[in-house]
Amino acid sequence: MKREVTRHGVAAAVIFAALMTLMPLPGAIGYAAAATYEQVENWAQLPQGIKWSSATGVDIDAHGTIYVSHWHYAMPIMAFDGNGRFLRSWGQGLFNTSHFLRTDPNGNIWVTDRGAHQIFKFSSEGTILMTLGQKGIRGDNESTDAFNKPADVVIAKDGSIFITDGEESTSNRVVQYSKEGKFVKYWGGKGTEPGKFNDPHSIAMDSKGRIYVADRMNFRIQIFDQDGKYLDQWTHFGKPYGPYSPCS
Repeated sequence: MKREVTRHGVAAAVIFAALMTLMPLPGAIGYAAAATYEQVENWAQLPQGIKWSSATGVDIDAHGTIYVSHWHYAMPIMAFDGNGRFLRSWGQGLFNTSHFLRTDPNGNIWVTDRGAHQIFKFSSEGTILMTLGQKGIRGDNESTDAFNKPADVVIAKDGSIFITDGEESTSNRVVQYSKEGKFVKYWGGKGTEPGKFNDPHSIAMDSKGRIYVADRMNFRIQIFDQDGKYLDQWTHFGKPYGPYSPCS
């Protein structure tokens, strides 16, 4: 599974994790189970004295730059070129428990901080462009400006922001913000019926703008439109951790 590899992998698995998927969504090529992958030992060329901690997220931008988030006090976010050459890092002292990392269509980097209940938007050089949530403040299902262990984020083509809020917490919802960071709406709540969640762990979007939520403890992937309307669910993938789409 992609997210299990990226959370617990080491340097030898970074490029593998960047390409591997739990399950490609519509528009991707085939299924991960039918594909082949090559593990490249010591692919990433880390700065002297730096060793891998637990990698939590990895993504590739439109220019082929690979970004990795991991639990390392000195270099929480690192960037590499396609040959594994270290380019830059940032984020020292910023995160409590970084979780997933995403790139958006404009080359920005998004990181969820599950422990601090925040989501950060960075430029490709590491400048903070936006912060959602309040550090150390737990929200609930009614909150418009606070989260409770936000897990993942995906950005639509128009810049709309969709967040899965509530990994192993009382919040079980998807929250939408405008591209300017203004609250729009949320949907969900804890439950097993369609449109409800139990540990929404990850989120992705396909080329048609449909939203896929890994509803982990309900053992399903739920599919919505961008207004939060329930469309369908898939229940044949076991316990989903990280659906992936090249459009995400």
